[in-house]
Amino acid sequence: MARTAKICRGSWCLGFGFAQPATLEQVVKVLSAFGYDGVELAGFFDHATVERYPDKGSRTKLVDWIHSHDLELVGYAPGPYGDFGKFPWATGGDDAVKGYLDLFEQSVQFCVDCGIPTMRVDPGDFGPLPRDADYDAAWNRVVETFKAHAQRGRELGVKMLWEYETGQIFVKPSEAVKLLDRDPTPFVHYFVAETGGLLEPRELQTWRLLHAAAGLWLAADHLKAER
Repeated sequence: MARTAKICRGSWCLGFGFAQPATLEQVVKVLSAFGYDGVELAGFFDHATVERYPDKGSRTKLVDWIHSHDLELVGYAPGPYGDFGKFPWATGGDDAVKGYLDLFEQSVQFCVDCGIPTMRVDPGDFGPLPRDADYDAAWNRVVETFKAHAQRGRELGVKMLWEYETGQIFVKPSEAVKLLDRDPTPFVHYFVAETGGLLEPRELQTWRLLHAAAGLWLAADHLKAER
């Protein structure tokens, strides 16, 4: 069956590497001018933060404004672990876990209010793990937290996407396979390798082969496919 592809880009892509990150307003106008189909919103860089848009009314205005530029709302990416490391929930204490879970709930509600279908989540901390860290404890916390995220997403109709990228913990191909093999049902719909493409159960074997061959990483531009 033929498929059509729509192209989107995260609003943060015009932020990293600049002394002064582009504003959300600038990003939306640029993506619209270049004919993009959609945008993923950053919950950082003062783009689409829960603080800047704290209620349903302000969020409705945001959605209407983005739609007026002929862009779909594709996804949402909260700031990794709060404000880039404020809540290292995989390895931190109770305060870090509570702070992160509060942020998660605020963020997923933002998605509901804006009609955003997907939200990215990160695996608990920037990597690599310290040498003296308890690997098994961190791993189990990530697994159980991701399960809870998936369940909450199903309840609210927001698909959770694991932000699978370098620079964070548990991003070896072997760990990806291990996580998905352990209990693929809760995880399969939120696996993203910097592509926006979802990994289905039948594709686990592909990941096993990639890992066995050379530990290869998936790499692609942000493509959203419609079957």
